[in-house]
Amino acid sequence: MLLRLTTILLPLLLIAPASRLAAQSDLGIAVILGERSAWMIEAPEGWRLEPAGATAAGVGAAFVPEEEAWSSAPAVLYGITLPKRSELKTIEAIMASDSARTESRRPGTIVRSADSIETIEGTSAVVRHCTAPDSSTFEAVAYIDGSTAVALVVLSARTLADFTASLEAFARLVDSYEWVTDDPAEIAEIRRYR
Repeated sequence: MLLRLTTILLPLLLIAPASRLAAQSDLGIAVILGERSAWMIEAPEGWRLEPAGATAAGVGAAFVPEEEAWSSAPAVLYGITLPKRSELKTIEAIMASDSARTESRRPGTIVRSADSIETIEGTSAVVRHCTAPDSSTFEAVAYIDGSTAVALVVLSARTLADFTASLEAFARLVDSYEWVTDDPAEIAEIRRYR
């Protein structure tokens, strides 16, 4: 596995500008590193990695439409990791906790189930759509179960029109998801090359 990982990622990581939580490449590929997890996603066509946006927002990887900036883009895509812990060991528990956290931050937020999305490696991503009570934010969140963490791929838009127009890019980003490893030694090796 380490040889495969090094063969795939080493060329990418050597040219990558580092962000706080992810190794990102000029090729549009982000490797998102958690405590005991590493996974990757690739920018959909018409979108690009935005390392400054990821750093500013404290997320693992950020994507914006080409020619846009994180702070002013009508829609953004990003990836984060929620580690599995003793009280949150399943994807269902993590999704329930995330929904409760969203509700506490923005009371009245409407969360509804959407069609799942199949990833390139055959994993089914559970999708939820969230609408802020004042309709100021529209989000789609894909939860992807990994062995030690749940990967979240998120679309956040300012208007319903921008949200709807970005759903295809969101689906392509979710589709590109690939789990890399949960092995601490392999994660340390990846960090070494950032």
